[in-house]
Amino acid sequence: MKKKENMELWNSWSKTNPDDTKPVRFGARKFTAIDPYSQIRKMTETFGPLGSGWSYEAHLEEGMLQVGLVCYRIELRVIGHTHPENKAVVHVGSARLNNKNGVDDDAPKKAITDGLTKCFSMLGMNADVFEGKFDDNKYVIERRKEEAWDAERSAFCAEIENLGFVYDDVAAWCEMKGNPRPSSMTAHQREQLLNHLATPEGREAINATGD
Repeated sequence: MKKKENMELWNSWSKTNPDDTKPVRFGARKFTAIDPYSQIRKMTETFGPLGSGWSYEAHLEEGMLQVGLVCYRIELRVIGHTHPENKAVVHVGSARLNNKNGVDDDAPKKAITDGLTKCFSMLGMNADVFEGKFDDNKYVIERRKEEAWDAERSAFCAEIENLGFVYDDVAAWCEMKGNPRPSSMTAHQREQLLNHLATPEGREAINATGD
């Protein structure tokens, strides 16, 4: 398999939507938690529903109960994969058996979720979180811009066309003026740009760029 093909899944999964995360503080430790249902959604989008497109098995590591931990060995598989060497992605998830109120009834669920997240990470899902990029506020801001652009691209380009312009011409004009391309703008900045392009001055400026 070629290098590009090897990285295809990883690259398509590596960037995380900041809306699917939340900062968590555990004592002196700070980290970024990922919404587990966003991961289930990504698996479903890629391979199909759980049970028919992909599956997992959770095996309790009973010996760890003696030290106050609930641990599950997770075996993640893609169903119907034709590669002869297809094997499970294996990792271990854990959670404390007790909390401040006594036995934590959610400990098994937490441990399984932890194990699944680790399995998904081995395939590249949310790689930017595990690589520590979410510790950089500038990176998170840029990711929010990218996600907003992905959601608004079609509608924005349609409005550009309705005004009689081509996206590439507008993007080139923005760069010529020392401004970011629309894809790197905030939603508010794109709205301001559209309002300007609807004015006679805006139309004249873009048309002059194309001359």
